[in-house]
Amino acid sequence: VSSAGASATVTSLGFEGNSLTPSTSYVYAILRADNSETLAAGVSSESLQAAAALGISVTKSLPFIVDAGPTPGSVEILPLQGQALKTSFSFSTNGWVDEDVASL
Repeated sequence: VSSAGASATVTSLGFEGNSLTPSTSYVYAILRADNSETLAAGVSSESLQAAAALGISVTKSLPFIVDAGPTPGSVEILPLQGQALKTSFSFSTNGWVDEDVASL
């Protein structure tokens, strides 16, 4: 990303596919440095404190807990046939369970 002579590199590490474990608390960090060499050194640092010691700006998120997918349930759609924009369809669900209802 660049704008008016300034540039930035955006990289995402650790949030790919199924890499997060349900019911686990995480905090992500955004690192900002004046140049790509310093940023690369910060990304490979052993800790966020070590990255900050290199002059990198570190901003951490609030903690969040990864929610697991709900247990299987069913969805009923009535009527089973109809015409888009002409037929009124109703949807109902049954049997879905979430391990942390308060997070919904």
